[in-house]
Amino acid sequence: MKAGGWPSIALIYLFGVLAAASLTKVIPLQQDFAEHIGMTLAQYTLLLSLLSVPAALTATVVGGVIDRIGARTALICAAAAGALANLMFLLIMTPRGFHGVRLFEGLVMVGVYSAAPALIMYEWALKDLGRT
Repeated sequence: MKAGGWPSIALIYLFGVLAAASLTKVIPLQQDFAEHIGMTLAQYTLLLSLLSVPAALTATVVGGVIDRIGARTALICAAAAGALANLMFLLIMTPRGFHGVRLFEGLVMVGVYSAAPALIMYEWALKDLGRT
């Protein structure tokens, strides 16, 4: 895939779309969480909201890290960390464990939402400069 080409830009955009799926993937599972691991409604509501805590607390710092390591590297690391988070969700069976993984997943989202736009702008600049 050529840098600056539309397939490259579409793939970067897809990372953001897939990260957004993390916001809503647990919403239809409330009854399953209650039945299988004994999660109360309050614990479930906390699980939903924990995804946004890392963004509120670390977005500026993560943006600085992404500037240092590069948007491409950051997006690859965020994708790997997202896959790890989903694997951890598979193995965890306690409400506290789910809360911890959800916080980690929030950091993944900060990485994706910070790196993807930077990388799209870079790819678009390459396209405009004719370096495709």
